[in-house]
Amino acid sequence: MEPYVANPYAQPRAPQQPAPPHSRNPYHQPPRTQPPGVQPYAQPYPQPYAPPYPQAYPYGYYRTRDVFATAGFVLSLIGGIVLAPVFCILALTRVRTSGEKGRNLAVAGLVISGVWLLAGLLFAVVAALAPAGRDDSGQIVDGGTLNVHELRTGDCLAGLPESGTTSVDAVPCAGPHQVEVFYSFPLPDLPWPGEDAVIETARGECDGKVPDRLSGLDVMFLYPQRDAWEQGDREITCLASSEPAAGSQVTV
Repeated sequence: MEPYVANPYAQPRAPQQPAPPHSRNPYHQPPRTQPPGVQPYAQPYPQPYAPPYPQAYPYGYYRTRDVFATAGFVLSLIGGIVLAPVFCILALTRVRTSGEKGRNLAVAGLVISGVWLLAGLLFAVVAALAPAGRDDSGQIVDGGTLNVHELRTGDCLAGLPESGTTSVDAVPCAGPHQVEVFYSFPLPDLPWPGEDAVIETARGECDGKVPDRLSGLDVMFLYPQRDAWEQGDREITCLASSEPAAGSQVTV
């Protein structure tokens, strides 16, 4: 066996370089290692997200309703126009300081009471101005207003007519009354004779015509003044009154 002979023409081999290190991410963190014999930490179980708290609202409070407001409103509905306004005004004063409910009820009660009051006044005015009603025989059966020239013998009045009046309050004689017409007559159609002459003629005629059933009552009469005389009024109306009169005559 021939000994190993080096090749004189072979190129010398370059020394072997260590392999370059592997390219690494400069931000890469190496995994942590636990010392021998130490158990690694267990990862905690993920906890479910708790539901959010409900939205908080400001606390409210219950306001009571004022009893006077309720009472005033109820009374106004049934026509209690005397007490209803009093209760409603008291309620408005109270709720202003107490903070209770009821202001709208109190105001409504006042309005309704006002409507009742206006309706009552309107009814009274219409009733006062309504003409008296007569039946087929001519007797007054429904009280009301009558013109003095429409008075008839046997008519009854609620009270003494005022001097210078042109209308009277006639009522049925079956009910309460203070005055009754017992006679009427016309004066002669002559020029104006003077007020004294008219009064004298009327007094003498009326005093002589008083019926026995009215003999204890005061006698008075309605007579025309000069203006009415010049317009053709000549009528004298004799009255018997249970109410004492300041005078015995009433002008019309």
